[in-house]
This record gives sequence, structure tokens and C-alpha cells, in this order.
Amino acid sequence: MVSRSKIALLAGMVAAASGTAAHAELTYTADVGAGYSDNITRVGQDEVSESMASAGLVLDWQERRPRFSADVSVDGDYVHYLDDTYDDDIVGGLDGTLDFKLLPDRLSWVVQDSFGQESIDPFSPVTPDTRENVNYFTTGPTLEFLVGRALTRVFATYSLTDFERTSFDSERVLGGLSIGRRSASGDGLAFNAVTENVKFKNDFNDDYDRASAYLSYDRAGARTEISAEVGYTWLELEDGTKSDDPRFSLEVTRELSTSSTLELTLGTQLTDSSNALRSDLGGGGTGTPGAGSGVTSSAAPYENRYASLAWQFNRHRTSLSLGTDWSDDTYDQTPEFDRERLNFNASIGRQISSRMSVSLQGNMSNEEFVTSGASVDTLELGAAMTWQLGPTLGLRFDFTRSDRQSSDGLGEYVENRAFLSLTYHSGPSRSPGSRAP
Repeated sequence: MVSRSKIALLAGMVAAASGTAAHAELTYTADVGAGYSDNITRVGQDEVSESMASAGLVLDWQERRPRFSADVSVDGDYVHYLDDTYDDDIVGGLDGTLDFKLLPDRLSWVVQDSFGQESIDPFSPVTPDTRENVNYFTTGPTLEFLVGRALTRVFATYSLTDFERTSFDSERVLGGLSIGRRSASGDGLAFNAVTENVKFKNDFNDDYDRASAYLSYDRAGARTEISAEVGYTWLELEDGTKSDDPRFSLEVTRELSTSSTLELTLGTQLTDSSNALRSDLGGGGTGTPGAGSGVTSSAAPYENRYASLAWQFNRHRTSLSLGTDWSDDTYDQTPEFDRERLNFNASIGRQISSRMSVSLQGNMSNEEFVTSGASVDTLELGAAMTWQLGPTLGLRFDFTRSDRQSSDGLGEYVENRAFLSLTYHSGPSRSPGSRAP
């Protein structure tokens, strides 16, 4: 289970955010609500309806000081099932980084925590029975030496990963070196070398060593930002098995106009479920952070190839986004988890008046499991409406419909879910969106 110390750390981050609001960029929305599902267990027949009560928090905190910086994002709900179909549950995630400048421009210490959900059974619909809470905690120092435009960084971290149900708890020690230079125009180029040792608390999981060497490049122009990595990763398991894979990533963000942007990402990497969760919470995935449908709990590292394209438009009272992403996961130790995913998503939001806003969302995905040959198609549609009762209080209605179909007829279901919530908001207004847990 997720340890109490990790939960205390998450609570401390939020408390610290609230306590320094006068000196930070802090926005948050708290809500309490009630909801209903006509198929809470997500089955094809003998559906079970369920009433729910929830309390949620969406928080964004960013702070920059000479000796301290913070970047914390929370999007989560605590759900109580009134008919006791499931035990009380947490849905959503937290991703937070605190950076302490012990010696400005020389020595810093980072504390990072990521909390979310992963899928226990990737072949079944996502329910409280088929997902688990996962917490990934990291801390360690970074030493920097700046000579002219040349920067050398030496860093080390210690990490703990706690899985609520599965026996994949681990600790890892990482060390690295980065030698780079930034030009007068702002372009940055660096050589990076990283080595990592992962040990599991249960002996039946194979410990492993992973090492990477790669070049990184970044450029921030007037309208275009580019970030790229190219190199190689080597892996050695406890039993002596060795493998290697290329490491490549490219991220390009282009400002098409003052109201629209286009973002392209693609790459390949040798990763694991802990790092995949952190990447998903940090914006690398789609859907609700920590929802658990994109990452499978596993002790085995795997090769992940991915590509995505997203367009966003925001102007006056209207927001619009369109996107598609593809990924392919290959496991050497557990090939039954091999799968290819293709996803399309779209959303539109409109501020109808000073007190009312609406939004519509849609997500369509296809999953192909290579070993079994099974395929799954999922369609999710959502709508949200918000009424502003005053400067800080509001009402929000969320409706979502999920439809899952599979080639073998297993795990098929249709679910309709609705929530009505009372919200309290602090900070700039947010575009409406569905947050039904």
C-alpha cells in the first residue's frame, strides 16, 4: 500500500501551497458533489447501478524564488460509494517538484513526488477492482559548475515506488553527468550520461541496471520551441540477460497565431511503469491525470515507441483542441502485455455568458494486444456545464458515456455517469471540463 509518509508529503505540498499563496501563482478549485452510474462495475450484463458522493481538488501552484522553486499540480477526487459496491476510492493524481537552492547557482536539492493510478489488468475495463494507487518519490542533489557559457551538472537521486496491491515495490539509485553549452542565440547542446540501479523488495522480481548516453538539444525561438534527444540505452537484468535500445525523442511546439498552437512529439525509449506514470502525470498522456488506463503495473522494463500531434485554439470565449497519439509497448519478460494503441481526442468549450460556460469532449481509442490478437475499441463522450453563483461559488454538472467493444466479446460494456457538484474557486477562471470521477 502507499505509505503514510508519502501521503503526508502530498498533504504537506498542498498545505505549503496554501500557506504561501500571497507570494506564488496559486489557483485551486474545491468541490463536493453527488453522482450516479447505471453500470458501475462496467459489465455487459447484470449491470449494477451506484450512487456516489465525492470531494475533489484541482490545484496548480508555481513559485520562483532565489533559493526555492515549486511546481505542483493536483487533480483528484475522493469517492464514497453509497451502495457499497466498492470501498472508498481515490481517483486522480498529483505531480509535484520542490527545488531547494542550497547554494544558488551551485548546489540544489530536489524533492519530487508523483501519485496516480495504474491498471492491474490491461485486458479488462478500468474499475476500482482493476486499478491500484502508485506513489513514486524521488529526492537528491544536483551540483553545477558554470564557466562562461559552458555548464557541467552532476546529479544523484534516490527513489521509492510503492504499489497499493501488486508486489512491485522498489527502490532505485540514479547518478548522472551532463556537460553542455548554450550559445548566444539561446540554443543549448549537451552530452548526458546516466546510470541507474533498480532493486525490488520481493525476490521473485528481477533487479536490473540501466544506463544511457545521449545528446540533448533545445531551442526556444520567437514562435517555435524544439527539444530533442538522441542516444542509446543498455539494460542488464539480475540473471545476466542483456538488451539495448536506441533512445530518441523530439518535441516541437509551434505558435501558429496568437490564439493557436501545434505540438508534435515522437520518440522511442526503454522505460518502466514508474517512469511512465510520472510522464503521464506531467502531461505526456491524455485524459484525466492518474486515471490508470494508460499505464500497466509491472516490474519489467519495456520498449515504448510513441508519437502524438495536438492542436489547441483559445480566443475570446471559445476554446478548441484536437489531437491524436499512437504508442507501441514491447515487453521482453512479459510479452502478453505487448500492445499497440491509437487514440483520437477532441474538446470544445464556450463561455456562453459571464456566469455560464459549457464544454464537450470526445475520445476514441483502439488497442491491439499482439500476443492474443485481441483488439478493443473504446468511445468516451462527455459534457459539462458550469453556473457561476458568485465570485467564488459555482455549480457544475458533468455527464460521461463510455462504450467498450472487443473482438473476443470480453470486457464489453456501456456506462452512463452523471455528477452535480458545488464548487469553490480561487484564482483566474478556468475553461470548463468534465471532472466526473
